[in-house]
Amino acid sequence: MKMKIKHGGDQVRKFTVYYVLNRNLVTPGLPRKGTGDITTTSPCMGQGKMKVQVSYVFPESSHGYVHLLSAGRSQWYLCAALCVTLTLSLSLLILMPSRFGSVDRKLSDLERSVSNLTESVSLHLSKLHEKVGCPDGWNLHNSSCYFFSAYQASWYTARDSCRSMDATLLILTDEEEWVFVNIMSVGRPFWLGLSDERTGEWEWVNESPYIMNRSKWMPGQPDNWAGHSIGGTEDCAHITSGKLNDNHCTVAYTFICKARPAPN
Repeated sequence: MKMKIKHGGDQVRKFTVYYVLNRNLVTPGLPRKGTGDITTTSPCMGQGKMKVQVSYVFPESSHGYVHLLSAGRSQWYLCAALCVTLTLSLSLLILMPSRFGSVDRKLSDLERSVSNLTESVSLHLSKLHEKVGCPDGWNLHNSSCYFFSAYQASWYTARDSCRSMDATLLILTDEEEWVFVNIMSVGRPFWLGLSDERTGEWEWVNESPYIMNRSKWMPGQPDNWAGHSIGGTEDCAHITSGKLNDNHCTVAYTFICKARPAPN
């Protein structure tokens, strides 16, 4: 028996099935050769319908003619149902791999896209590090380099140490930077580039004015206290536990320097 599968009106696959029918299932008078169409529903087809074209040839007997035995018309329907079942099974084997193949191709394309994107990001980051970099021991944050000293020094020594590294004792410029410094300075006091020693008014080390924000200071600070035995008053500011405080400029604290990244 020869079969053809047609799907949606367009022929998809052709194949030949050799199937020997029990002659008891053949309706009397059925020609030895013939062709018939059967339309059925296939769960493996996207559009739902499958048209099966069946061409059959019954073998002749040793006497050279077809033996046709009596049978009811329902036996022909049973034969047709068997053909359709066989055809649907074959269609699953033929059509489903192509569906899975399409999914595999899409997954492969997606993997290639992700791989290309990863390579592109890595390349851009590599180029960025080539163009912008901080010295060893410094932290890069928002296009600036920060040095958190591990050793203590007076405010004056801290200022001079930063200058010797082409940096400045830290000048805070915005809230985001304030948050970053607070996170990085937890647990230790750090000198900042803030003092009122020169004019009696608080200013940054570059002599730009400081706008007072009491919420950033410890309660009651700055108080310019002079009750210590060092002499003079508290004219320099440090940050500790997320708050500012003033202290005598000769007290030794760790400190923070800030510099622009150097191009490589």
